[in-house]
Amino acid sequence: MKRSLCPTRDSVKDYFPLPKEVFSLGLSAAEIAIYAYLLFCEDRQTFKCWPSYRKIGEAVGLSPNTIRKHIWSLEERSLLITEPTLVTTKDGKARNGNLRFTIRPIQAALQQDYDRQMQKLDEDAARRKYADFIQNTGKSYSQNASSSPSRPCRRFVRLSGHSRARTHRKPQNRTLRRRAGALEKVASTERTTEGNSRFAQNIKKGKIERF
Repeated sequence: MKRSLCPTRDSVKDYFPLPKEVFSLGLSAAEIAIYAYLLFCEDRQTFKCWPSYRKIGEAVGLSPNTIRKHIWSLEERSLLITEPTLVTTKDGKARNGNLRFTIRPIQAALQQDYDRQMQKLDEDAARRKYADFIQNTGKSYSQNASSSPSRPCRRFVRLSGHSRARTHRKPQNRTLRRRAGALEKVASTERTTEGNSRFAQNIKKGKIERF
């Protein structure tokens, strides 16, 4: 009687199905390992399971905090749903239990990944279009600047109060300026005439000797 080295295995009891599309979603090795372990633990009828973070970490070799982060990433990719549970202790107190994981159909994750890729393509196309517009606008501006005559560069220097008073003078009317000059000339003539008359009177009175 021959003895078989490979015992027969039941494909339903000894194996669990893993969708091959999971490798096209861009998941990390840790996320694929966690997803595979949840598929291993799920009920084939309800697609639910209740493993703790510690138990998942022991199975895949990761810490509970890392497991929590990857679970959130898998839930964001529509691969599973998490729900809180309550457990009742022996003394009748209600406490938080392990999360209830529900494995979603892989088609939902594929559709979401497809929509995300299309949105990224649209954003990249809009970004390239805007970059081309900016580049063309810059070229036309440089061409216009080169064709237009160059203007001297002006430097603006902050002046003091005295300098501003000397620089910015109020415009004067020419007629007023001529009148002012004529009045000043008449006043000087009168002062000269008055001075001469006083000098003559002093000579007559003998206050000033003649030479």
